[in-house]
Amino acid sequence: MRMLTIAVCLAWAGVAAGQGVVLSDAETTTNWRGVALIDDAKVGQHAVRHSLAVGPGGPSLNFASLEVLPQASDDLVFWYRFSGRGSSNLMIKLVANPFAEGWQATWEVAPRREADGQWHAVRLDLSTTWLKWGDKPDLTSRLVMFRTEGSAGSQLTLDLDQVRLVPRRYTVKLAGVEVAGARVTARVEARNLSREAVNLELRAGERRQPWTVPAEGQATAAIDLDLAAGWLAEAPPLATCQLAVTVAAGEDSQELMVTVAKPLDLPPHPRLLANPERLAAIKAKAAAAPWAAAALGAIRTNADRWLTREVVLPPRGGQWWHYYACKDDGGRLQTVSPTEHKCSVCGKVYSGWPYDDVVLDRQHSGLANGLRDCGLIYALSGDARYAAKAREILLAYADRYTRYELHNIQGKAAVGGGRVGPQTLDESTWLIPMSQGADFIWESLSAEDRARAEHGLFRPATEVIRQHRMSIHNIQCWKNSAVGLVGLLLGDQELVADAVTSDHGFQQQVARGISADGQWYEGAWGYHFYTVSAMLPLVEAAGHCGLDLARWEKDGRSYRRLFDGPLDLATPALLLPAFNDSGQVGLKGNGSFEAALGYYGDPRFAAVLEGSKRENLIALIHGPAVLPQPPAALSSSRNYPGSGYSILTNGSGKEAPWLCLKYGPHGGGHGHPDKLNLVLFRDVAVGYDPGTAAYGVPIQAEWYRTTLAHNTLTVDEANQKEATGRSLAFAARPGLGVALAEAGAIYPGVTYRRAVALCGEKLMLVLDLVEAAQEHTFDLAWHNAGAWAMAPPGAPLELPAKPGYKHLRGMVRSAGPLPAIKVTDSLTVGVSVGGGGETLAGTGVGRNANDRVPVVIQRLRGRQAVVGWAVVLGGEAVPV
Repeated sequence: MRMLTIAVCLAWAGVAAGQGVVLSDAETTTNWRGVALIDDAKVGQHAVRHSLAVGPGGPSLNFASLEVLPQASDDLVFWYRFSGRGSSNLMIKLVANPFAEGWQATWEVAPRREADGQWHAVRLDLSTTWLKWGDKPDLTSRLVMFRTEGSAGSQLTLDLDQVRLVPRRYTVKLAGVEVAGARVTARVEARNLSREAVNLELRAGERRQPWTVPAEGQATAAIDLDLAAGWLAEAPPLATCQLAVTVAAGEDSQELMVTVAKPLDLPPHPRLLANPERLAAIKAKAAAAPWAAAALGAIRTNADRWLTREVVLPPRGGQWWHYYACKDDGGRLQTVSPTEHKCSVCGKVYSGWPYDDVVLDRQHSGLANGLRDCGLIYALSGDARYAAKAREILLAYADRYTRYELHNIQGKAAVGGGRVGPQTLDESTWLIPMSQGADFIWESLSAEDRARAEHGLFRPATEVIRQHRMSIHNIQCWKNSAVGLVGLLLGDQELVADAVTSDHGFQQQVARGISADGQWYEGAWGYHFYTVSAMLPLVEAAGHCGLDLARWEKDGRSYRRLFDGPLDLATPALLLPAFNDSGQVGLKGNGSFEAALGYYGDPRFAAVLEGSKRENLIALIHGPAVLPQPPAALSSSRNYPGSGYSILTNGSGKEAPWLCLKYGPHGGGHGHPDKLNLVLFRDVAVGYDPGTAAYGVPIQAEWYRTTLAHNTLTVDEANQKEATGRSLAFAARPGLGVALAEAGAIYPGVTYRRAVALCGEKLMLVLDLVEAAQEHTFDLAWHNAGAWAMAPPGAPLELPAKPGYKHLRGMVRSAGPLPAIKVTDSLTVGVSVGGGGETLAGTGVGRNANDRVPVVIQRLRGRQAVVGWAVVLGGEAVPV
């Protein structure tokens, strides 16, 4: 008999007798928003109908006039029906202070349901809030919000009827499921909260199973459900189907949705980071290649250290690494001791929360890596000492994990936080090596040890992670890998399906998160490779288990494109600009390309790895013993509308000039307000984007995330709005490239266009065209790497203490030509600007507040501006 893993949409469901309080009988649209009245009801004459839009939306019910307050001892009861074409999820958000302190108490009713035109009963146990949502508490509203998200191309309606609050008499949960052939047997457990026996009935199709739950006791009943004929034989691995069990008490009823995932045929352990074939290849590689021997030696050294170390878990979970920076200048902190943290720029010392707890986070990571490394050396050598130490770390966490307090980056217990880390992100990055290490020693563990690890650590950790769901995001990719690895470790197919095929799984991340040009949608190159790293553990483990995610593709999007894209979009020196929430990224030596080379065999990827030591785990697992010869690098001007970059380059070699005009999508939560930002490189960065600081320090919002910090237009000293621009023209021929783009709706009533030209190998020309319906102040900024050869002459200028402007230093109203800028010992740049108004010059912020870089701002007042720029590489400024 094959066991299939089951997911239940409502793990505990409240059931009650009596009508309770009717919030709406849906006989009218009174107090409803976003609905129309229909005469096709479940109860009575009418129901209400909401027409879904593709994407997030949904109706709401305002019950403030009823003067009723929901209690944790209540159930929220209603009927719903999806009709039409497509599918949608359904979530409930309840706002009714003091319930949930005024936050949006949130429950998931259905993660994704196909329209079937059938009424379904819902009972939500209000004591089991899934998530508290919102920017701040709402202390006055009384709302039930029915949140939907129609699938692409769907045409759906949501019907609702009989919304009530009823006092809870007992609860039910799915206690277990067995699958034999096409038959699924579900066991349901009921707990009676009252002092009287309760009579219930299970229903599945035409089947009925009555049972009685004694007063203040519990009882279990079972019922069979049928899979569709031939489903197991025809469905691909990890395909899912939903079956319903109805729990009825008189006229009241409620569904438990059971999701059945078709299993993969899992091989024996180990099967996550490496399987027996990969282990044999590692041994051969280490014997043949000095770099591989060194990489393996470093792992063995860490494992050997752990053999002599006592396993002592940190006393509590860790904290957000973005706090680990100086509040004054944004400089990174250095750990002097576990309670002493010194700024690397100004020397200021910090202690206490959250700084001490960031160090604890590193300790948790060190333990997880120790488990993985000990497990790998055991798998390679068979030396039981390493398995014993790995077991010690594993079981220490199994016995302690659920006693760590749930906490977020504010130190509060909330969904989205973790136990070991402050976010589900950190919980995931920690759980991945924990799972990989456990997999290496799994066969050496007793059944009791496995059960301790499963129920004390792995299942509780996946529940922490899964309670916080995101859509398309780099963090969700880490969560998918963590949940998927636990599923493959334990043989839990539903966890694997959740990680791979769900709305937020690997396949959707690839299909919806990667641009046609091969860039991750957040537009920050650091997060691009963070996502590459996030997906890799699941790609590795799934491949060992018969699921080739490395080659999964949809509409030209694939994991491989995440490697092709950066090579296409990089400078001749293989650098990627510090766009959005990212620093500058150098491709040379990037270890993730070892995996790309191993999976795809394209010698182009070897160009990134040439000259690097290759002494890392990814190379040891995936890389060839000897790199293939990469083809000659070819740089060319090209427009990339998917990502929104116009790239111009002339000449050859890594010192060929290269510029990028950025006009594309904002980039989600990691985007910056910098439409038509322009960066220029000649081996190194010349036209400068400062990138990002640690998120937990003030200068991140005060400088790095301001429009003024970028080479673009600021209007009225305020940041641009989120927008997507468009390319208007692009042309390139040998020695000359031109591009024209429009910024989009960055300010109300303002149109901004920018034309750029790269002329030969030494001259960049820029023309800025701004038109507005009303008079404004226009500031067009140019930030240059390096330092002024001499202080710009002119009268000193005081600027407002606003974000961006407050961090400018030594600003003057320029009198005459601007001095040269020395970028490196061998590169001097001349900058000229003209077009009316006044030229302001001084310094802005580079890597931190004390790292000063030249800035030029052309300021004009009016309803239009025409400004020209010339940047000369290796020469003096030229008139504009």
